[in-house]
Amino acid sequence: MEVRIKYSNYRPKEFKSLGDKRLNECITLFKNYPWITETSKIENIKGEKTYPTFKIINENGETILISGFKKNEIILYHITLKYRHFLFGRTIDGLRYDFQTVLDFIETFYQNNSKKIVEKIQNDGFIKTSLIFDLLSQHLSNKDILVEYDENIPRYISYRFSYLKTLNKLLFALLLQLLPLGLYYYIDYKNQTTDINFFIIMQIVLLIFIMPVFYVFMNHFKYSKDFELIFKKNDNRFVIKNGENKKVYNINEVVRIEKVISSAGEKMPWSDFYYWNLLINDNSINISSTVIDELNIFSQFELKPKQKKKLLPLMN
Repeated sequence: MEVRIKYSNYRPKEFKSLGDKRLNECITLFKNYPWITETSKIENIKGEKTYPTFKIINENGETILISGFKKNEIILYHITLKYRHFLFGRTIDGLRYDFQTVLDFIETFYQNNSKKIVEKIQNDGFIKTSLIFDLLSQHLSNKDILVEYDENIPRYISYRFSYLKTLNKLLFALLLQLLPLGLYYYIDYKNQTTDINFFIIMQIVLLIFIMPVFYVFMNHFKYSKDFELIFKKNDNRFVIKNGENKKVYNINEVVRIEKVISSAGEKMPWSDFYYWNLLINDNSINISSTVIDELNIFSQFELKPKQKKKLLPLMN
């Protein structure tokens, strides 16, 4: 069976493959994994945490995922078992197991006896996902990213202005602006009578309607083109760079986070643009959604953002 491991400086989907291992080799690797060192690295970390993980994959595609964490100075393990149940793939999570119990799980898994592991987990505290969720998750992109990083190499996560993300936010407005032109050529192609003045008026009206989105875009581009937000794995500090200016902050210094959105509603062309307002001690820092999105802001800060509305989400 293939063994994969994850250190605390890895990103959530990253794993290091150790290749196919026999049972005795697998147990030796599990015992030699630096559980104490790796769980200690994520203590008191408020940013993105990656729990040290040991993963085994059998020939049928079933997996057992063992994640270590520290509780009152004791290393405990969380088990996630993905197994076959009739024609379907199912998932069950077992909570807070000790070292010897996990070794028993590994031995049982190598015997291709997932049913016995499920019975053991069900007798203890467990979480079992619904069949619908399991079916949907099988079609999502959850493939591991295989890497070769050492556990002691510093890892940085950088967020900066994204042209692709911005184009996606502008796409609706651009298509809307091209609509009259497309209709004109379509009607002309059908050899029907067209009044070009009508289409010019329609083009002007739509241009006036979507002008705010380009104004908001230019505003966000102005404040974001040289902006960079940098986090270091297993470190509560983060760096904000803006051109030549660079300043280091601590996540613990962030007092409040506001998500500033448009009050005009989600159907407006500019509603995809929003920004984050970070209150750090006495400083207020604005970060555009073209730099970091909602999912990543949640993973890096423990504070739950509050919503604030403006007609146009303009940064200053």
